[in-house]
Amino acid sequence: SDWYTWTGSHYAVATDDLLRSQLYEFLEGCLHYVKEMPERVKPNTALVNEVLAALRATQLIEVEDTPAWLVPSDIPASDVIPCRNGFLRISTRQVQPATPELFITAALEFDAVESAPAPAEWLAFLDRIWESDSQSKECLAEAFGYMLTDATDQQKAFMLVGPKRSGKGTILRILELLVG
Repeated sequence: SDWYTWTGSHYAVATDDLLRSQLYEFLEGCLHYVKEMPERVKPNTALVNEVLAALRATQLIEVEDTPAWLVPSDIPASDVIPCRNGFLRISTRQVQPATPELFITAALEFDAVESAPAPAEWLAFLDRIWESDSQSKECLAEAFGYMLTDATDQQKAFMLVGPKRSGKGTILRILELLVG
């Protein structure tokens, strides 16, 4: 029962006030015929309410879960990570233009980079806290990967356990910046 607007990378909830404001503006630019003569529409609350009711009746889109394609696609919706500069395909690691045909309600606040260099500072940080413990580094990478997707089929839970000043807070701050 919500209204959404396309932002260029994802859909965001449109407030009732915003929608009504846009309807007033749209209707002010419309014409209607009075005695076969065109006249400008003079929008009022009743007219805006009628148009809103008509839109509700004709523009309802049922989506069971997000992300979901609004039109058929060969690309699984779960293979897409929306970023500021487009859709990053997980399977190909390529960025494609974002499209409103994918109903998705959030996007990362940074650009995806197809051929990004290795994150030297991050890897150095992980080496400082886990030295040669490659299993912990791989587990953390797996956890971050799951949190970037809507995949829940593995039913995994991750915990950061360790003494004070062991990197847990830094990891969580980086994760929060990554997924929002």
